[in-house]
Amino acid sequence: MPADYLIRPIEPRDDADIAAVIRTVMPEFGADGPGFAIHDAEVDRMSQAYSLPRTAYFVVEKDGHAIGGGGIAPLEGGDAETCELRKMYFLREARGTGAASQLIRRCLDAARRAGFSRCYLETLTGMDAAQTLYLRHGFTRIDAPMGGTGHFSCDRFFLRNLNDGDLIVAPTPPSLVFAIDDPGRDDVLPLIEQLHGYLSDLDRHLPPPSASVESLRQPHTTFMTARVDGIPLACGAGVDHGDYVELKYMYVLPACRGMGLGKQMLEALEQQIRANGGKIVKLETGTAQTESIELYERSGYRRCRPFGEHGAQPSSIFMEKPL
Repeated sequence: MPADYLIRPIEPRDDADIAAVIRTVMPEFGADGPGFAIHDAEVDRMSQAYSLPRTAYFVVEKDGHAIGGGGIAPLEGGDAETCELRKMYFLREARGTGAASQLIRRCLDAARRAGFSRCYLETLTGMDAAQTLYLRHGFTRIDAPMGGTGHFSCDRFFLRNLNDGDLIVAPTPPSLVFAIDDPGRDDVLPLIEQLHGYLSDLDRHLPPPSASVESLRQPHTTFMTARVDGIPLACGAGVDHGDYVELKYMYVLPACRGMGLGKQMLEALEQQIRANGGKIVKLETGTAQTESIELYERSGYRRCRPFGEHGAQPSSIFMEKPL
């Protein structure tokens, strides 16, 4: 994680920041109605709530402010061996930095030190990046809730054994599948919407999202996703123009970056383009997308002149690669 981030135990001065994080992030995912943790009384006094025995809460601090956090506490209505991973949320600026992985490890270590042998959590459909994070850190999805948290609107449940050496069967590694997909599928649309939001933040010109989905369904367009345990976390498309294929809509969820998923998505697209008879790939990207530019250069792409309907723009870079 970058040096300007710090993960540390929560302090009273963090209460207002963490309450703001929770009340900012949960509505992003539609988790602000009845039966969600946003309404818990502890939200406004987190440092006090997590000063009790067998509890711990950690914050991600940047520039003197908490921009994310997460903790553990005994599972309400559960047995003495089971804790709950609670209120783990991050503002956008903390996502994709590695902070989530470091924080979850701190929480699991705290749970072991507190004498727990299992860690339970509950989350929501649509929080796909978070669910992938949990799977990467040894959690297994279970079919029903545990304990009595009162969060009756949550519909995804996970459990992890903290005595890893005692596991009879090791957790099954998450499956990673790259395949042609339908951009209009219910579980893919949020990925497309996040892509549009990301590009909008870079002040790039965008067509309406509905038009882009329809264009990605055209016969000359190949749209692919990367799915981890069935959850789409990355996407990209190749548009066949005859003498070249244009690479478009490359995107990886922020929380899943830094794991090589973008490189693998690019390689899967190139393989599919090659199988379809494509000989050269071209793309247009923005000067502000430095990580993307570095990925393309490492993958053999070189600068080229504007192509097709693209005109020269100060904020645009054009690249190509023979296959």
